[in-house]
Amino acid sequence: MFSAMAVGFAATPFTDVKDDAPYASAVARLYALNITNGNTDGTYGVDQPVTRAMMTVFVNRLSGYRDLAEMAKNDAPAFKDVPKNYWAIGDINLAAKLGLTHGVGNGMFDPEEKVTYAQALGFMLNALGYKNLSWPYGVVAQAQKLGLTTGINRGFNDVINRGDLAIIMNRALDCTVVSYDANGNIVVDPNTGLPKGQTLLASGLTYLGYTQITGVVTNVTATQATVGSTTVNVGSVDFKSLIGQNVTVYVKNGTALIAVQLAIQ
Repeated sequence: MFSAMAVGFAATPFTDVKDDAPYASAVARLYALNITNGNTDGTYGVDQPVTRAMMTVFVNRLSGYRDLAEMAKNDAPAFKDVPKNYWAIGDINLAAKLGLTHGVGNGMFDPEEKVTYAQALGFMLNALGYKNLSWPYGVVAQAQKLGLTTGINRGFNDVINRGDLAIIMNRALDCTVVSYDANGNIVVDPNTGLPKGQTLLASGLTYLGYTQITGVVTNVTATQATVGSTTVNVGSVDFKSLIGQNVTVYVKNGTALIAVQLAIQ
């Protein structure tokens, strides 16, 4: 099997994210991907609770749908309790249209309600294409199977904070977005028995116009690196630490955004 390990991120600018924190590399990756920009005071908000509105923003950005959410601002509100001028109206509208959220019933969304641990996992699994999971045990069990919950010690109904959510989102990026056959079964690779398709990271970046280049890293300078037979601008990737390694690099307009090291296990 091949497993992917994200590498090569610069430190985040957030004053409340220490380099040795368990969520530090996750926040760094989310920042590099422009999934989070933090708070206006220069913090990430590690201990801040996540609201349902905030969750839709994160899920859409993980999926590469930032521009679509911006377009959805002009649509009629999908829920009665989300006014047209609400700060996350576009993301909430889009999440509803894509089936990433169904609200809380009676046409309501409850945008300022805090998200629980189980609900956060449910949002992630929705983004990954999983459906018809029992609540909450089926959701948590599938999340555990995918490795989303490793090292996180929370109860189903505990409110999730932005630090733990960063860890979960970062792991979700390396999970396959599942698809279904005509009988409603998840499509799997016959050679591995694992879900067949792109990871959430690859799917989102492909949607945004990034291309994937895979190869061994050589000829690294301060501004450029060679990946396989292709020369790219280094962008936000620390290629010096990847010399001689086999990686997949996501590139747009000749500049590398992110690199994923491939290792045989």
